[in-house]
Amino acid sequence: MTEVRDVELARLFMCAERNQLCLVPSSPRIRELLRRQINQGEAIRPVRGMYARASYWQALAKPQQAMHILRTLQKLHPDWIFCHESAAIAFGLPVAFSQMDAIHVETSRAKRNASPSSIRWHVIEDDEPALVRGLRVTSLTRTAFDCMRTTSFKQALAIADGALRCTGNAPSWFAARFKRLGTTYPGINQAIRTMYYADPLSESGGESIARATMIEQGFALPCLQVAFPRPLDPQRSFRVDFLWTRMDGSNVIGEFDGMQKYECDAFRNGRTPMRVLADEQHRESQLTLHGMPIVRFSYKDVMDADRFARLLERYGIPRSDEIARAERRLAQTKSSTAQLFTVESLPG
Repeated sequence: MTEVRDVELARLFMCAERNQLCLVPSSPRIRELLRRQINQGEAIRPVRGMYARASYWQALAKPQQAMHILRTLQKLHPDWIFCHESAAIAFGLPVAFSQMDAIHVETSRAKRNASPSSIRWHVIEDDEPALVRGLRVTSLTRTAFDCMRTTSFKQALAIADGALRCTGNAPSWFAARFKRLGTTYPGINQAIRTMYYADPLSESGGESIARATMIEQGFALPCLQVAFPRPLDPQRSFRVDFLWTRMDGSNVIGEFDGMQKYECDAFRNGRTPMRVLADEQHRESQLTLHGMPIVRFSYKDVMDADRFARLLERYGIPRSDEIARAERRLAQTKSSTAQLFTVESLPG
């Protein structure tokens, strides 16, 4: 009898996984079988009423887990329109892992007290929803706007960079549309100001957050994704995350050590984590032949602003206390003005 039950659950799990969904029990009997598997460590319950095989769920990256939950909710509630960070996940925008657990759904003023209480409801009007990866979501412009005005500058810049990458539109295009949404929304000026700092060349949320910390700390902004010929293969090139010019005209390479390149199958391209690490070491050894120092930093470094500032100062990255003070003043006002501080080499 136990084997029959295990086969039944295995079939149900396989069906859910094939559709990138969580399993929702269809009867109290199935729910009881799932409870037993949870007790045995074979299944988990990501959120109330949804189940997954433990091994399958743990192999998913955090954004993939979030998408499974959102798709399951969409199947249960076909009329729902997801918004804020939930919509951002569908668009592939960089959302902090800590913000992926909340479920954000659009509602109207007439239905703003809708249940269940675990859902964060947002009154959104005059928006044309989109269908993205099987989910009904607010438009990309509205999604970016709502995320950027309700989060920190660091996370907002990551969303802004991602929105530019997704669309190819200029920061001014988004800023103009943010203004058309109305001036009464809290945080609108932060959203507009942050968009003027955005750069589509930033390839990850971590790189965006690093740049936001540089801005807040008054450091000169680097050029992004600069290509250098490979010393051992000049027909090909290496791209570096950041390239600063110091006051004496010399350059410093900056590399952000994101864990995705080691942990995510899509970034490894079939390589093992050890192979990726070895390739990174070989790459860096060749970059040193260009005669420029290389500063490496991680997400942990950039989230500790003082530590990050000390690191960049040790490498001689230009910094202005006046720029940092002006940035703090702008952040505390309703101004949508952005200031850009960079150092460039002049041709001899």
